[in-house]
Amino acid sequence: MHGRAFAALCAVLALVWVAAGVPWGVSPAAAGDAQAKAVTVACDAHFAPYTMLDQAGRPEGLLVDFWKLWGEHAGVEVRFAFSDWAGSIQAVRDGSADVHSGLFANPQRAAWFAFSRPFYRSTMALFSPASAPVQTVQDIGEGMAGAIVGSDGAASLRAAGVAVRVYATPGGLVNGALAGEIAAFADERLGMLDYLAQAGLRDQFVMAGQPLYAKEFVAAVRKDRRDVLALVNEGLALVPEREVRALERSRLDR
Repeated sequence: MHGRAFAALCAVLALVWVAAGVPWGVSPAAAGDAQAKAVTVACDAHFAPYTMLDQAGRPEGLLVDFWKLWGEHAGVEVRFAFSDWAGSIQAVRDGSADVHSGLFANPQRAAWFAFSRPFYRSTMALFSPASAPVQTVQDIGEGMAGAIVGSDGAASLRAAGVAVRVYATPGGLVNGALAGEIAAFADERLGMLDYLAQAGLRDQFVMAGQPLYAKEFVAAVRKDRRDVLALVNEGLALVPEREVRALERSRLDR
């Protein structure tokens, strides 16, 4: 091929390549791989000790540590997007985040999300003021129970036939119980115990002897993001259980 004709052909190919969104000199497959090497994880800023922000606004918590560990094993850069619980759910639904840091699978969420393999076991507990302890959901009777808006605890209480008042944050739950707005509230055991301890309110609340249930955290992606789900599951398979337990011990010892 003559040099002038070859140069013209290269120019046309370059225009087609750029129009397709692929940098010149990089194959489409390689470009796709590069785009998959960064994942944004949606987190609740009020879900201590799992996901939260420190005083300088930096991400921290057990699940933050876990996703950093996941990124190291998967070879993926992990970015974090923080809001409240409802906002973290919406971020995955609207595509501003790729994956939710960790939640419980339920039928309502399955309408929007595809779930990863389980990666961490947690329990949902019932808390009430020490001045008027509640040991079972049935003890609430005609009263009102509390839960975080959009949470699995809210769904569980409603399924048990209990009237539910929702709050945006754990602090809202605690204040609502202290103000007599609710008789008890359902929340993740470890997270709420940590919150009460940090707030100096541990003695003012009791936890029912039996958990409402035990479940395992899964990551959630939008149903049309099967590529992200595959990437998440591949990375989860690479994270050794002993390293997860070490993260837990380190976090709880702080």
